Amino acid sequence: MNRTIHPVYKSLIKLLIITSSVYLSFKYLLPLIWPFIIACILVKMASPFMIFLHNKCHIPQKFASLVSVLLLSALIIGIFSLIIVKMYNQFQLFCSNYHKYHQFLCNNMSVFLDNISRRIDSIFRFNNGTSLSFLLENLQMIENAVIDKIYDNAGSYLTKLFSFIAKFIVFLFIIFISMIIYVKDRACINEQYGNSIIYKPVHTILHTLKTSGLAYIKAQLVIIACNWIVCSTSFLIIHNPYFILLGFIISVVDALPILGSGIFFTPLGIYYIIAGNYFYAAIMFTSYVITLFVREILEARLIGASMDILPFFILASVYIGLNVFGVSGIILGPFALILIKTLYQMDFNGLTCKKDMSSI
Repeated sequence: MNRTIHPVYKSLIKLLIITSSVYLSFKYLLPLIWPFIIACILVKMASPFMIFLHNKCHIPQKFASLVSVLLLSALIIGIFSLIIVKMYNQFQLFCSNYHKYHQFLCNNMSVFLDNISRRIDSIFRFNNGTSLSFLLENLQMIENAVIDKIYDNAGSYLTKLFSFIAKFIVFLFIIFISMIIYVKDRACINEQYGNSIIYKPVHTILHTLKTSGLAYIKAQLVIIACNWIVCSTSFLIIHNPYFILLGFIISVVDALPILGSGIFFTPLGIYYIIAGNYFYAAIMFTSYVITLFVREILEARLIGASMDILPFFILASVYIGLNVFGVSGIILGPFALILIKTLYQMDFNGLTCKKDMSSI
């Protein structure tokens, strides 16, 4: 007797298979092909300039493509090099002034602990200074343990740092070479791809990812860049020498769910109020409000209804992505959700995607 599988079970099995495939692909395959994906995207970005050089300036197409790739690469490398140098200089300045900040923090912490310990001694009727000496001894032990751990692992930290730098340089080199090769063989690759059996399903998936997934990535990058400018400007106004570094850190943290820029600006604003510097406090709170408005307005305008996914599922995908992929999960989580949704709703028999995309 033939027993048919219930449609609900079929849907669950299909969803489980697709989700597992996407997870394994993002976890193990995506890191291997990242340079080539980025190379294709950069070549696509340079295409308008290639067309301009070929049609308007009458430069041979191959030479126009090579010039466009070289100029785009030089522009990107120049911008990132300038930012990295500025951030490195500010980090170096922080390290050189660390002892001053450490002393300032210790002095303020000492006053705070002294007030707390006096109350504890008064409540429990201890001798004056008993709680303070206990707190200072334990804090000193914790500080020494942290310093010893850093010194013990300094070699491994340096090894990992140099390994990361070497891998990053190789990563950039592969992207650059891939761009040159892809520009040269672009027409042949497109012809072979267009005539293959996988063209329709892959084209459908890529088109959906481009219109939905890239909209999310573009929105997040634009929001981070705008908030970076806002945060850096606010710290520049209050004459903070680490304005670029702090602006970058806060703009990235602002992209994380729940946290936001308020965990930085609110305590700083309160600190400046207590210190009596109301102008600096106003700058901090104003910057916090601006970053909130930037995120709300740009997310609505840049993403809008293009993703066709409810904000609840986007938030859930970001949270799951952070736990599964780390910081990159901010981007990969929603991207994986869009890919899973597209594959689930695709009619593989007709190799087309269903028009009704509102079920998720």
